Amino acid sequence: QANPPKKEDFYLMVTAFAPNKRVDLAIEAFNELGLPLKIIGGGSEEEVASLRSIAKPNISFLGKVSREDVISHYARAKAFIFPGVEDFGITPLEANAAGTGLIAYGYGGVLETQNEITAVFFENPSKESLINGIKEFKDINRNDLINNAKQFSKEYFFKRLLSHL
Repeated sequence: QANPPKKEDFYLMVTAFAPNKRVDLAIEAFNELGLPLKIIGGGSEEEVASLRSIAKPNISFLGKVSREDVISHYARAKAFIFPGVEDFGITPLEANAAGTGLIAYGYGGVLETQNEITAVFFENPSKESLINGIKEFKDINRNDLINNAKQFSKEYFFKRLLSHL
């Protein structure tokens, strides 16, 4: 993309509201920091109501949005927040493909798709540890992020597969 979107002063989560996603942890950290956090996705009405009830006004719940809006948010976010544990986790790679780096809990599948060039990893699933990760985060080279995402593309997969045959 010749002219990438300008980064804005907000952080982003794109997630389902399930316990392993740790949306509550992100809300606690951003409540304390007062920084803007946008959350795309949702869950049951009960889960959404519970999370909204603990969130301060700096946290926006955008619900389910179009694919184009998700991509636009990825591209404009200062960083992508990934406090949960996944076996793989596609959203960190989607953020990379849009030129956005991560602040992620350093456990699980995210360690197979991200590294110290593409992400800041926090050590413990705690509010304090996440806050430290947010404070540590610096802008990451957009090309490094996009190149990381390309390693997990279908084209790259088939190219590597054919080279082994």
